[in-house]
Amino acid sequence: MGPEDILSEDGSLIARIITAEQLWSGIALNFWTADQDYIQVGTWTHPEGTVLPPHIHNVFSRESFRTQEAVYVVSGSLLVRLYDESETFITERQINCGDVLICFSGGHGYTIQEEGSRILEIKNGPYFGPDVDRRRL
Repeated sequence: MGPEDILSEDGSLIARIITAEQLWSGIALNFWTADQDYIQVGTWTHPEGTVLPPHIHNVFSRESFRTQEAVYVVSGSLLVRLYDESETFITERQINCGDVLICFSGGHGYTIQEEGSRILEIKNGPYFGPDVDRRRL
């Protein structure tokens, strides 16, 4: 079984949930996002001794039209509420320790479920501040 894709009524990808078990299955490099997504999320499960050659990422212009974010639950859990682009509620899901949630479009809100929960959030930039980057639902 693969990740769970949450779709809007029109079929747009709103979010993808990858459980801890799925996240670390398989060998080598596994990307959970498509090349055209504004955020890139991958996992490494290379065997001991694997050498990843040093490299530098080339400088070139990229154009992003939206912020996409990923959250990794380091400890505890959170409840995510997902919305489509018209701000209509779609669903809510529990995201547990070791799971990853990738938000591609629409809206989202979080409720921390356990005291001491630790969440790692990663999103594309640059960040233009809360008044430009987002609107509250």
